[in-house]
Amino acid sequence: MKQACWIIGLAGLSLAAPASASINWTLYSGASGCSTSGSTYGNTRTCSGSGSGSPAVTASAWANTYNSSNTKIENAYLGAYTGGLGVKNRDAANGTDAGEGSSPEHAMDNNDRIDSILFSFTDSVVLESVRTGWYWSDSDVSVLRYKNSDTPSLGMKTYADLVSATGGWELVSTVDLDSGSCSSGVCTKSVNAGGADSKYWLVSAYTTAFGTVSGSDTGNDYVKIYALSGDRPTPPPPGGGVPEPGSMALIGIAALGLLATRRRG
Repeated sequence: MKQACWIIGLAGLSLAAPASASINWTLYSGASGCSTSGSTYGNTRTCSGSGSGSPAVTASAWANTYNSSNTKIENAYLGAYTGGLGVKNRDAANGTDAGEGSSPEHAMDNNDRIDSILFSFTDSVVLESVRTGWYWSDSDVSVLRYKNSDTPSLGMKTYADLVSATGGWELVSTVDLDSGSCSSGVCTKSVNAGGADSKYWLVSAYTTAFGTVSGSDTGNDYVKIYALSGDRPTPPPPGGGVPEPGSMALIGIAALGLLATRRRG
């Protein structure tokens, strides 16, 4: 009977799925595995993920700077610093956003304009946490994911357009990054309690365009994005939850072993 128990236990071990480790994407200036393309508005920064075969991510900067109304989104300059990624929007060049591009407005901020960073992954990921290596005054950010299967376009849209019925974007969370786990000035905050996944994630300085959140305010948030962490989405069981053929075979082997042992007994 001990032999039968051993066979069943072995089958159970074979069926157990290995736990996956989170993937980290370090984004700050000097981080290994990163490269920057371009040196003006519309530039990008691409970084590999930890672990073999992990999706890579490309970051780009955006802000609502178009025309005198400053409601529609245009690409911006993505700065890479030791504290993380920041944004210099187009109004730094024409002087209509005073202080833009200088500290603390070299960070992603919501002073006058709403800065944001689009993270485009090579494969769908469950974004788990956002890490800031530098912030000033406050660090409220909004985190959104793109729900559609096509490639999103931010240009010439308002932030409110993104979360409209036809916008394709969904607000996942609004968080205060410096209220997370902090060590040596680097703060990490979980951002995705529901475990949603997407190839495209937008992190912006807090704006009421995505909805008002109690305890959050706009105009005083200055943040650099140091790193992201996440994981691949868990694939659904094939056939709507029916065990895989390999799993069925293991169960059958265990049952035959139990039967043979009982006959010998």
